[in-house]
Amino acid sequence: MFVATTLALSLALSPVTTLAQSGQHVWAGPRAHAWMAAAPAGAAPAGTPGKCDKLEFRAVLQVDTTSLADDAEGVGSRTRAKAEQAMQSFDVLVGTDAARLPVIVVKVVPITGEDEGFSFTIDINHAAEKPIRDGSSVGECKLCTESELLEKVSGSTRALMPKLRGYIADFNNKACEVAPPPECEANAQCKDPNLPICHRIEKRCVADLSPGCKLDADCVKSPVGPYCSTDSHKCVASLAAPPPTGMNGKQKAGIGLMIAGAVGVGVGVGLVVRKPQVPDAMMAWETRETQKPGYAVLAVGGAALVTGVVLFVLGRRQASKQLSRLSPMVDLAGTGASAGAARSGAYGLSWSTRF
Repeated sequence: MFVATTLALSLALSPVTTLAQSGQHVWAGPRAHAWMAAAPAGAAPAGTPGKCDKLEFRAVLQVDTTSLADDAEGVGSRTRAKAEQAMQSFDVLVGTDAARLPVIVVKVVPITGEDEGFSFTIDINHAAEKPIRDGSSVGECKLCTESELLEKVSGSTRALMPKLRGYIADFNNKACEVAPPPECEANAQCKDPNLPICHRIEKRCVADLSPGCKLDADCVKSPVGPYCSTDSHKCVASLAAPPPTGMNGKQKAGIGLMIAGAVGVGVGVGLVVRKPQVPDAMMAWETRETQKPGYAVLAVGGAALVTGVVLFVLGRRQASKQLSRLSPMVDLAGTGASAGAARSGAYGLSWSTRF
């Protein structure tokens, strides 16, 4: 009685906590399989292949039995079921992302002739590895039934699973390729006079060896920028800077010629309509006429006026072309109303008549 009481007190006062008291549950079997393990550290999200991508023990299964004449679809379905069982026996699950996961390709073709039957190939492909190392198998099943064919395909698939698991383990153990930091972000960081340009895409200092340009298409691969300047005919990084305010040289020259031409036309018309005059009343048969000089002045003034109009139109088209190339950037900076105001204020003079 004393011994039993002492044992009960020792168990009640013992600091050891049982599994039931701690709230934990006892599982009758293993709690996880190998394929349930968490992705390795540094693994990229599923479906996003990259230089540091890690693979889980999963593969895509593709079965091709289209060459069979009889019940090709049924044979393919049963072959796939047997191959999936062989994969799962090695804790390799079936996946769907063929662009990232290894792909197991099973192809069954008929054998014709006296020893008719089937031949099959099994290849494990991944990325540039087609197939992976020791990841290929070839077999034949002459004078055999469909069930015998399925057993042979299943056995060959099981034989390749250790190779697939080893490949995935080696792939995950590869060191991640870390991209080097950018050499530059702006041209000011390129101190070498032979490499003064910071490549806008590769972020490294390069030499500006790009030739002149005529269109933006000529600057697609330029390290400087994707736009072609209409003034310097060189590739530039941005066309955001507005053109000079007011009129360009062609417009100014056109305005000057139009003014001079208008004056000439006015003087010429005045001379043409002026009546002949008699300078000396004693010699009335002699008159002073201004029609011929007037016609000459009128012709010169008209030519100057037309030339001025042509120059002004050409200058305005050039300015409009520059504005149209800048219009997407202007729209990003403000609304349509502000963009229109910027266009109208950038060039000063505007005509209501379209030439």
